Amino acid sequence: MTVVGKRTRSIVDQVTASAAPAADAPAWTRLALFADLAPDDLTAMGAALVPVRFEAGDMIVAQAEPGDALYLIESGTLHVRTADGRFDKRFEAPETVGEMALVTREPRSASVTAVSAVTGLRLTRDRFAALVAEHPQIASILTKLVGNRLREIDGIRRVGKYRILGPLGSGGVSDVFLAEHPELGRQVAVKMLSHALVYHPSFGERFDREARVVAQLDHPNIVRVYDFEQAYGTRFIVMEKLDGQLLEDAISADQPFSWTEIRRLLAEVADALAHAHEHGLVHRDVKPLNIFLERDGSARLFDFGIAIPIEDSQCSGADRLGTPYYMAPEQIRGRALDGRTDLYALGMTAYELITGEVAFDAENIEGLVRNHLLDPVPDIRRLRPDVPADLLRFVQVCTAKAADDRFASAREAHDWLTGNASDAPVERLSLSVLCPSGARNRVRAEIERFQKRLEALGAEATLSTARDVTAGA
Repeated sequence: MTVVGKRTRSIVDQVTASAAPAADAPAWTRLALFADLAPDDLTAMGAALVPVRFEAGDMIVAQAEPGDALYLIESGTLHVRTADGRFDKRFEAPETVGEMALVTREPRSASVTAVSAVTGLRLTRDRFAALVAEHPQIASILTKLVGNRLREIDGIRRVGKYRILGPLGSGGVSDVFLAEHPELGRQVAVKMLSHALVYHPSFGERFDREARVVAQLDHPNIVRVYDFEQAYGTRFIVMEKLDGQLLEDAISADQPFSWTEIRRLLAEVADALAHAHEHGLVHRDVKPLNIFLERDGSARLFDFGIAIPIEDSQCSGADRLGTPYYMAPEQIRGRALDGRTDLYALGMTAYELITGEVAFDAENIEGLVRNHLLDPVPDIRRLRPDVPADLLRFVQVCTAKAADDRFASAREAHDWLTGNASDAPVERLSLSVLCPSGARNRVRAEIERFQKRLEALGAEATLSTARDVTAGA
């Protein structure tokens, strides 16, 4: 059961499980454009809208005139027509009109006339700018608008110098499009970041600063970044085009992976993270959706859109970003991050790769937060009793609540995966120790030393104490 948008929601302070609008809610709240907004965001948006009314025959939007407002039509019939007649259609309320005015000041692309009496609401660019300054998640509607126009045959055909050829995929904080450099003729992937992300405080200047570092990352398991563009109210990352599939899609399709393949994929991602960390970057959003599997089976880590310098990694409030299903406790708390934060997310990814399920699931964001902060990661063996000991131990160490209890670095995690490989399943061995009560503390200390030696061998050792009331009877 997952109702918070598995693997897609990315702004932990802003996301609340969306609920279906009440039966008496305004008609516009049921439009697909606003489906992902939380109730608080819908309320804030409603307060910014101004009622309007048009009589039959009134011009609502005139083609070629500059656009400065969005109209949410709640009742009535509209006629939308381009001057050349290529588009000529009637629409029944509820409907949106002139929505691209919130993104660009380009002239209106069509005229809209009221066929009958029409009632609705108007939202100007200025009011919208003030609104998203207080409620950044509302800006996600711009991502839908621009994404839809990029997918349309007669829609947006160019982002900066790149010619858009068609969609490649979409995710929680971005849509990806196939594009071509007009001069070089090279096909690339152009990734549009969510407007909600861009509207977060300090994101723009931070992104521009860190983009230069990301572009310098050169590693066989990191997707190469070529260029950056800024258009339509957001940022675009221009990357190499790959041939294959997302790890998330492979997991969702129940694609089988051998233990050797799982070990290799995790090691490749760990090596990629080690490279990024050595260049001073924490990824902050490691998850199956951000790992690409090429046709030869190799893993490629991408989406450094919210990466952050290690020395400037303490984020709170609106700057605290990540995907709740994979976020480390220190990331949730807004504390300083380092490479071990990415290892926690890699451990959560490993759990999902091995079992086909996320480690934690909840009905709302608060539940997920509690899971990460307080609850131990479920035992993989309940779903995969044949899991090899080294992979079991890898997940356990990576997902430790305290960063100090995880691998010291991504390089160490990589070396663990490549140096402790064994496809032998986990076996359970038991040892019972009886001792006089007076020697209890000394015996316990010896057992704890033995426990550490066993864990160094990749074993899971648990110490439990019980008083045997029958001893000596």
